Amino acid sequence: MSSSTDRRPDHDAVVAVVRRYHRVERLCSIAAAVAVALVAFVAIVSLPFLVGLLVAIGLLVLARAPVLSRTTTTRAVTDADIDAVVADFDGAMPPMLAFQWGLADDVRPTADGGVYDFSYAFGLQSATMTVKSALRSLDSPGTDDSSGDDSVSTLDITTTANDRSWGTYTITIRDAGDGARLEIEGEPNRRFGLRYLVQGALTNRYYAEVLAAQGYTVIERETSLSLF
Repeated sequence: MSSSTDRRPDHDAVVAVVRRYHRVERLCSIAAAVAVALVAFVAIVSLPFLVGLLVAIGLLVLARAPVLSRTTTTRAVTDADIDAVVADFDGAMPPMLAFQWGLADDVRPTADGGVYDFSYAFGLQSATMTVKSALRSLDSPGTDDSSGDDSVSTLDITTTANDRSWGTYTITIRDAGDGARLEIEGEPNRRFGLRYLVQGALTNRYYAEVLAAQGYTVIERETSLSLF
């Protein structure tokens, strides 16, 4: 079994997956934006002007309006012990945030997490994400859990972007004897426009791969979308 001292994820392999995801996501987002613009243009030229204009404006607003909420539950396993898994998540770069820290210009560890700095729009704009983790552990022998696990550790991770609440994660880690099993529950503290559907679908596509690069095998991932 791996220990917390000999576990060294391949950082370059993780970043390679993240950058591949980012390239595909950019292309798909551009294609989606072009498709919306084309539909809006067709509406303007094919319908009475005012009607077409209203349809076009409605499409553009709907694509950007924050109407979607998305929650996820991911179950994974690893051959690392429970202490090593806790160390992975209770730090500046939790595995499930690889799509963020893998693209950051700078990652600064803090006493309770980390801070990611980003620049975009050719360096004209910037953003900062703050990650804070809180560990609560308990031994639970003799519980009703049919898995027979002897110990459970739970971490609560909160994230903010430019000082605005971004998302909350709860990671439950169970000792599986020859490794650990974990459940990652993610809930955003903000809503998204319909254009986010492209990004969300690609995140699901690459999520197992980016966790695998860090030593975790995804066995199940559930995504729930809700409007308003």
